[in-house]
Order: sequence, then structure tokens, then C-alpha cells
Amino acid sequence: MNIWKEDPLKVPNIIFVNRLFNPNSFLTAIKQIYAREKQQELNKLYIQTEITKKLYWDPDFQQPAKEGAYIFGFQVEGARWDTSLGQIEESYPKKQFSVVPVVNCRSLPIAADGREEKNIYQCPVYKTETRGSTYVFNAQLKTKAAAQKWIIAGVAIILDVEGVSDAFAHGKEVNVVQ
Repeated sequence: MNIWKEDPLKVPNIIFVNRLFNPNSFLTAIKQIYAREKQQELNKLYIQTEITKKLYWDPDFQQPAKEGAYIFGFQVEGARWDTSLGQIEESYPKKQFSVVPVVNCRSLPIAADGREEKNIYQCPVYKTETRGSTYVFNAQLKTKAAAQKWIIAGVAIILDVEGVSDAFAHGKEVNVVQ
């Protein structure tokens, strides 16, 4: 972040979105770049999330994303992200949070017909565990179960979970039990 602060044109390959004071503004910037390039209206765009199978230290992330941005810092609460299947699954016993691999966030136009894809859970993303007014946006998570299952379970992505992100920032996976 310090390198980026000193030279704003040197965009990091992966953004730790959970460390940003206002992640909404970063996501809006992704939409603004797309809107300018494609001459679209900003209010007719949304952030599409494509979850990779790799963590931020993987050598595949030597360059910034071609479209949008690679971000890291999502923790699923109430379910777990299964990297091998590429979808959300039931959480493991006594594990409240599950770290999500690097996500490619890019802007796309909202579908004109308003239909939602099957096997996609529109997962709310919040800055903190308090949820409420800390809402950021909806991430699209693949699922084999009906989206209603995850809605009833209260599954959400939390950006700031004490101890989880910091452990991953040092290349160590932790088991979070709360």
C-alpha cells in the first residue's frame, strides 16, 4: 500500500480490499474505468466476482488483472469456500470463517431483463462482523444448493475479521474458531 501511495500509477497486482478504509470507492473506480472505456452509464453497471483457486502469493499474480482488479481479503461467514469445487459449501464444525482465494472483480452491465443466474448466491459483503451499515456490495458465489439455503443461513462475506486476514498476510493459514 505504501508503494501505491507514493506512486499512484503503480497499481499493485493484488489489492488487499479489507485494508482499505472505504472499499466502496475502490469498487466504484473499477466501474468508472469500465464506463469510460465502454461508454456506459455508471448506474447500469455492477461488480462481477470471479473467484480464482489460488491465494495471493501464487506466482500467477505477477501482473495486475487484464480487466478489473485482483483482490484479496474476503472471509465467508456461515459457510465455507471449497477451492477444489469452486463453490460455497457447508462450513466445517467449529469454523465460523473461511478465507476466500483471490477474486477478480470487474465491471459488467446489469442484465436488461433483470434475471439472475441459477446456481449463484448473491452474497452480501460487509466491512465488519457487525454487518448493518457496513454493507459494501453483493459478490456472486457459485453453489449447487438453492440460494435460499444460504440466505436463511445468513451467509455473508466479511472483510475485517480480527486475526484472519493478518495471518494470511504473512502467508500462514489459520483456523478461526469463535
